[in-house]
Amino acid sequence: MSPNPLSQGGGRPPLPLGPMTGDEAYITARSQALVEVFSDIMGRPLRLVKAPSGATDTKTFVQAPLHHPEGYLVVEHELSHVLFGTNLTLMEDFRTKAVERLFQRAGWAITEPKHASKRARLEMMVQYLWNVLEDQRCCGLWGQLYPAGGELLKQRWHDICLYEREEPATRELLEYLGRLAAGVDTPTAPPNFRKCKPAMVRALNLVEGVDAVACLAITRRLIDDIGDELLPEDEDDEPSQGGQGGQGPGQQTPQQRQQAQQQAQQKIEQLIQAMGSQTEAINPSDDNGIGDYDLKPPEGKKEELSAAQRNELTRVMAARSDDDNGDGISSFSAMLQAGAEKMEDKIEQARMAMSIPKRSEEDKKAEVLTAAAKLAGIRKIDATPRQSLPPATPAAARVRGHLDRVRMKMRRKLTDDGDDIDVEALVAARLNDELDDTAFFEKKQREGGLDLLLLVDVSGSMHGRGIQMVEQAVADVVFACGDERVRVHLWAFSDALFCFKKLGAIQSADGVYMGGTSMVQALEVAHQWATTAKAERAIVLMTDGEPTSCRAHDSTGTPLGDLQQLLEEIRRDRIVLSVLAIGDSSQMRTYDRVFGEGKYGLVTQMPDMLTALPDACRVLVEAHILRTAAR
Repeated sequence: MSPNPLSQGGGRPPLPLGPMTGDEAYITARSQALVEVFSDIMGRPLRLVKAPSGATDTKTFVQAPLHHPEGYLVVEHELSHVLFGTNLTLMEDFRTKAVERLFQRAGWAITEPKHASKRARLEMMVQYLWNVLEDQRCCGLWGQLYPAGGELLKQRWHDICLYEREEPATRELLEYLGRLAAGVDTPTAPPNFRKCKPAMVRALNLVEGVDAVACLAITRRLIDDIGDELLPEDEDDEPSQGGQGGQGPGQQTPQQRQQAQQQAQQKIEQLIQAMGSQTEAINPSDDNGIGDYDLKPPEGKKEELSAAQRNELTRVMAARSDDDNGDGISSFSAMLQAGAEKMEDKIEQARMAMSIPKRSEEDKKAEVLTAAAKLAGIRKIDATPRQSLPPATPAAARVRGHLDRVRMKMRRKLTDDGDDIDVEALVAARLNDELDDTAFFEKKQREGGLDLLLLVDVSGSMHGRGIQMVEQAVADVVFACGDERVRVHLWAFSDALFCFKKLGAIQSADGVYMGGTSMVQALEVAHQWATTAKAERAIVLMTDGEPTSCRAHDSTGTPLGDLQQLLEEIRRDRIVLSVLAIGDSSQMRTYDRVFGEGKYGLVTQMPDMLTALPDACRVLVEAHILRTAAR
């Protein structure tokens, strides 16, 4: 390992810790108070131990270098493992199964003594990758309770890797991946190391906010992704992203299967060699960088998994992203969602225990959108408009009048009983001697609410008059649907997703900028938003171009293919979506290919948007009113 960064050697600058640091007596007293708080929260006593490095068994103690200026920060990190359920027993069994998967691909028997050293090295790799992701998971969750501590710990990891670990990262795959996890790339690393970068980045994005079980599933996916870069596919493995078709292992001749296993053996040997000589990575380290072994299983007899834990481990090893539970959610995604909900509850419990103010519903919604954006691979930015929308045009008044008439028709309904009597119906029933057969009590039917999302393309091609016309159209929609039961939401996208906290002018809003066309990612977030309340949410997409980037997961390999795949998922989920494509008739062939023939509205001139957008929204609102009235 590199020199001890706790001594801040190698030029690593000191962290601006403020009141989180001091002399040893101060750090010890403050750390002891924090440990006592979390002993109460966890319902079991935790011991604080002074030691050269940080560590915990996640159950009975936390240790830290209390003599060092950064000692309190180490205490916070070890407590995060305790609070957020890092499970060492589950990890040990997972590590065994993960290595068995690699051995199976090579055709090796896991129990053969001659393979013992290979098994040990691969177990080290699995544990190191898991520890990196587990550190990131717990750090991100801790930052929701203590933002300063979370950010300072990330900066600490970044500085350790930046100032101390560049040279090892050019020789050892695990050092390279650990450095990458801390936010430091190594351009001088070998090409085969850099091939693993997308898989590592994807895992780091997925792990924030989930529980320990989901972290294991993400680790398994990362190991598979790294293996897919080096190993031939196994018939029991989940297909790799963008893999080539061909003859599967079950269709191979014995000779072909033997050749494939020999190739896998060679590749595993190469993988072990790429890991380098960092065998001490599984031993306690005195620098507590990201991924370093700071988790010590409890002493004594190994704890056996419960039946529930064995079931969890089975689900971890079997989780896939290409299956479907009937609701359009894969087993892998379902595990991530369940883990995120579990951790959200854990954080709320901790907040209540520490008397931290509870988050508002708006905060929760914002966090859900942020998580969906991370999964989709697009940066979410909260946009605040500086100016109001322009006044509505006369066209908006006509649309509103039409909607009001539809609402009135739907609100009045005759029933067999009630408090209000329809006098005309009662008189007619008496004259015709039909009192016994006529419903003449009047009831006002209240239609359900509708959340209408306007998803606006603000890529570079929309600059100038294009955005102005869209703003006017949005203003007309807001006026036409201006009702407490039709709530209009405004998002925009270029190569980021801009979520407006309130309705207002787009082009002058703080945070909004024009860039590429990440349509697929933005629409995927809108899809997730709509899925949570299908009967009450609808989307209108406005764009003048094609997508320019691929999905962050399950990609077809092309932006257009990904968009078509996503649109099919939206239709399958019965999400109400209206598409307005801006362009002339020469672009119809392109839009037919992108959205499907007849499945979009074409606005040939920007001024036409002033009527096209309100009309599209009118159709959606009318359909919603009729649907809710029929219930």
